[in-house]
Amino acid sequence: MNTLQLDRLSFRYDGRALLQEVSLQLSAGSFIGIVGANGAGKSTLLKLMIGLLTPTAGRVLVDGEPPTRRRGWVGYVPQGLPVRRDFPLTVRQLVAQGRLQRWPGWPGPAARRRRREAVEAAIAQVELQPQAGASLGALSGGQLQRALLARALATEAPLLALDEPTSGLDARSQALLLAALDARRGRHTVLFVTHDVQLLTGRADRVLDVAAGRIQERATA
Repeated sequence: MNTLQLDRLSFRYDGRALLQEVSLQLSAGSFIGIVGANGAGKSTLLKLMIGLLTPTAGRVLVDGEPPTRRRGWVGYVPQGLPVRRDFPLTVRQLVAQGRLQRWPGWPGPAARRRRREAVEAAIAQVELQPQAGASLGALSGGQLQRALLARALATEAPLLALDEPTSGLDARSQALLLAALDARRGRHTVLFVTHDVQLLTGRADRVLDVAAGRIQERATA
């Protein structure tokens, strides 16, 4: 991915205009913070950018194409913990799902080896090696959130879309998650939705503030 472009993007929900004629362009390798009050449309903007929602008007283009025409270009961490703890998966299996979603089908030996390497590297990067064989039910909330980030990292997708990934985490889990992102700086374009602007200080190249259906760009520090 070289560019992500929003062209006069609008979105209405339940009669309310969440976004109105938003136009901007994001370049590859940048870290983009998305902030705003609760209900302002931060998560909606993120989902529109990656093709999970369809605009009411306008368009999203990824290298000149709609996002729905592209495959394997996003590693996504949705808001909250969207995985049931009683689901019979280990951490390693959960992380491997991301790799399989990007490259479905039965891979050859070289691809299987590369998949294992990417999965183990992602687990190591979020410091979950001791829990790699543990079931999801044995994890704390912070550990499960880091496992979800590892699943996104294992895709090696050019774009990481993270919706409030630090929400509810203790200080250690938050620091580990942010450190994993910092270590990948420049390898991915990052869309980082947060209510905590301080997390973006010294990290974000651009900060987009969603308010009243519009986007204003904040100065970065």
